[in-house]
Amino acid sequence: MTQQTSPFGQPSPVPGPAPTYGPVPGPYVPQTMPPMPPMPPGFGPGAPAPVPPRRRTGRIVAGVVGGVAALGLAGGALLLFGEATLDTAEVAERIAAETEQQAGMRATDVECPDDVPAAAGDTFTCSAQLDGQPVTYTVRQDDDEGNVRFELDDEIVLMDQVERLLAEQVTADYEVAVTAACDADGRRVLVDGTQTPLPCTVTNVDDPADSIAVVASVQPDGSVDYAEA
Repeated sequence: MTQQTSPFGQPSPVPGPAPTYGPVPGPYVPQTMPPMPPMPPGFGPGAPAPVPPRRRTGRIVAGVVGGVAALGLAGGALLLFGEATLDTAEVAERIAAETEQQAGMRATDVECPDDVPAAAGDTFTCSAQLDGQPVTYTVRQDDDEGNVRFELDDEIVLMDQVERLLAEQVTADYEVAVTAACDADGRRVLVDGTQTPLPCTVTNVDDPADSIAVVASVQPDGSVDYAEA
């Protein structure tokens, strides 16, 4: 047997002729699978997964004072109900109207305290219902002449905006135009609804029978995440 040097500097044997008492096996040829044909883009059960992740962050939800956050409702000048008392009934009406304008739904059962002295910098609280959910507003007096400003103390999620944003995001992920419908117990405004799991159905625009179930959630910064259910 002859010797040769291995890459590590040690002699290594060089095999001699193959023995004659058995067949000489042929070289091993690794088996390779034929290339798979490219999968067309699709949607729904059995469709290939999209290249982007199915759970990702979208744009800010809604446009009410910067997105899903506390509403900032600016009230106008209010006449004094007498010499030193605010007309809080007018405050309540302004709250209801401004909420409808900015959130798309009128606040109901708005109640503000009576006999509020007019005093610059003082605050008081009004309670209300928004889509069947209790909310409160903080009212601050700009001066002692009946000029006040008020804002909603609670965070709100506007379901129309969640569905729009979810549809845009899934459309981008799957490259298929879709619509989205989410269930928030029949409510279109969800009070303090950030990080609440929202069951949604996403439907192919071109094939209404083609749909998937997802769970969406609104993050504190107003972005929307989703994942297949």
